Amino acid sequence: QKTWCDGAYGRERAFLGELMENRNMLTTNATARLLHSIVGGVAVSSARSQLMMNLMKRNLKPIDLTSEDENQITGFLGAGVPSDTQIWSKAGWTSQVRHDAAYIELPDRRPYLLVVFTEGKAHSKNKTILPFVSQQFVRTMMTLS
Repeated sequence: QKTWCDGAYGRERAFLGELMENRNMLTTNATARLLHSIVGGVAVSSARSQLMMNLMKRNLKPIDLTSEDENQITGFLGAGVPSDTQIWSKAGWTSQVRHDAAYIELPDRRPYLLVVFTEGKAHSKNKTILPFVSQQFVRTMMTLS
């Protein structure tokens, strides 16, 4: 389905249904599975998976982060990890949602996938919710041996 900043209209709006019951049904589990396949090099060819990983690689150095809201770190999962972390992610943000899916490598810890979807105008505007979830996950990972 298409993504919308201002909402669907015309036949696309009719397809969504009166109660929006035909909205995108993508789940966090399906997203994690896709990201796992990309990371593992089996989503498509190994070479194409590596190209996708290159596109998703994020730089956490504060000096390199642009001030724009769409750097996919500020307000997203990458903002909740230590600066020496390696992260590959794909964020999504509209007036109704704030989502992020990330493959994260903390120093001296096992790598992990973290996928968080939020919904609603309040969560969409909330730049602290995804970093908070990420920080809590990092805190837990640091207690594991």
